Amino acid sequence: ATMLLFPPRVDNSSNSVKEAVVAGVPVVASAMGGVMDYVVPGKNGVAFPAGNLEALVEAIRGAVAHPLFSQGKVAPETLQQMREYLSPRRMAEGFLAAYQRVAQLSCSPKTPFGRFGPV
Repeated sequence: ATMLLFPPRVDNSSNSVKEAVVAGVPVVASAMGGVMDYVVPGKNGVAFPAGNLEALVEAIRGAVAHPLFSQGKVAPETLQQMREYLSPRRMAEGFLAAYQRVAQLSCSPKTPFGRFGPV
C-alpha cells in the first residue's frame, strides 16, 4: 500500500490506522480521538478536520506531493517511535498497571470501591 486514507467522522482508536502506522504506511486521517496519538503530521501522515471534504482533498494532495509519503514511506525515526509506542509489550505493561491501580483502589476503604471488597 502507498498510503491509508481514513476519513471517518467518528472513531476513537482505529486498528487499521494503528496497523498502517506500525507497518510504515503513511496515513491521511481525520484528526480525532486516539488517531492523533500515533499519526504525526508531516512524519508519518497528514491530518484534517473530520467531516471536512475540502480539507480531506487538500490532505490527500499534500500527501501525494510529500517526498516520502508519495513513495509509501514515512520518516524512519517516527516509524521506530510508533512501533515502540504501539508495541504489544508496552500495551501489556499499560493494561497491567491500570488493573493494579484499580485493584489497589478497590481494596481501600477510602474510595467508593472499598465497600465492594477486592476485585
